[in-house]
Amino acid sequence: MFSVFFRRFTVYGVVLIFMASCQNTSPLNLTIKKKTVLFKSSAIALEAPNQYQVKLRWAPGVLKDERAEEKTWMIYRAQGSNAPAPYLTLTAGQTEVTDFKVDAGISYTYSLGFLDKGDFWVKETSQIKIPLDLVITELIKQNDFSTYQRVFIKPGGIIDTGGERLDLTVDELHSDGGIIQSNDGSTPALLGFDGKTPEILVIKARKATGILNIRALGQKGGKGLPGRKGSTGETGKNGGTAKSSVRLISPVLEGVAGKSKICLTNADEALGKPGGPGGNGETGGAGKAGSATPRVYFQVAEHSQVQINLEKVPGEGGEGGEGGEGGDGGKGGLAGVADPAHVCPEPAPGETGAKGTPGTQGPRGVNGQMVSPVCLKYPNQTEGACASFLERNGIIF
Repeated sequence: MFSVFFRRFTVYGVVLIFMASCQNTSPLNLTIKKKTVLFKSSAIALEAPNQYQVKLRWAPGVLKDERAEEKTWMIYRAQGSNAPAPYLTLTAGQTEVTDFKVDAGISYTYSLGFLDKGDFWVKETSQIKIPLDLVITELIKQNDFSTYQRVFIKPGGIIDTGGERLDLTVDELHSDGGIIQSNDGSTPALLGFDGKTPEILVIKARKATGILNIRALGQKGGKGLPGRKGSTGETGKNGGTAKSSVRLISPVLEGVAGKSKICLTNADEALGKPGGPGGNGETGGAGKAGSATPRVYFQVAEHSQVQINLEKVPGEGGEGGEGGEGGDGGKGGLAGVADPAHVCPEPAPGETGAKGTPGTQGPRGVNGQMVSPVCLKYPNQTEGACASFLERNGIIF
């Protein structure tokens, strides 16, 4: 057996009483009806971003109740989790009203009922969450837009997916020369790796306006690996032992009689020999290949004044690797042993050998070749290879 219970709440000095039908349930466990076909709320989008109104409508019979004859019918409004507050007093025969002051992204609960001796008897309630719009004025890296009702891409606004899948499904898409791109076209893959083909770009809207630039760009190949450094030159030979001697000077030859010290070994005998030259550096590795373009799926449901400018460019080949560094010259030989009389040149270590010649830069990688399929769907027109796309549970593959 069904029975009717009432629940009272006091707000701003007025007691709110919610009515709910239940079966074998204590009033403490009552829940308030949130949705009803008799009292409806709908959000109306204005032209400017994040500007909405709420239209409230109810059936003519809602403002009739045997306990409410000659009573005052009202609407209470609660914003978010705040307590309900009086919003509007209704006139006889009224069936709709517009709330002009709502904030985007906020939930509102409207309660329709009547006043009776300080108590507010709630007959119907309706809840609504105001949509949230996204305004893009600069570069953003984002892939998921599921929380937004409308997206506005202003001049200078860029959506960069960073090569990841893009799912942009909104009620309205407005672009003033904005850009949606798979990458910036200049950021290469990691060192030594081919460019990675970006994931699909999916753009779906009920309505679209303006000029939208879609840049389906492949990724640039990674830079080639650097060449190896040249080998180190050989170490120079060590200096030897210098020797000297004393001899008599002939007066006939020298003009005077006496003794003289002479070096018996070569002048450079005790000098260390120079190290050998370093080996030449290796040529750098070839740059890696650029990738194909991503697939693109664009769909607009209603007739719209939208212009799509599509740019499809495979990724460039990566730069060649740097040539290897020339090898270090070999160490000079150690100094030899001086002669006891220090007649010969003093010993000294050999000089370090010359550094090897650096290797040359490797060749540039090959550009990407493949241009992936594109599908553009309008209400009465289809362009591109749309048959190559699959749709499953609303998701495009």
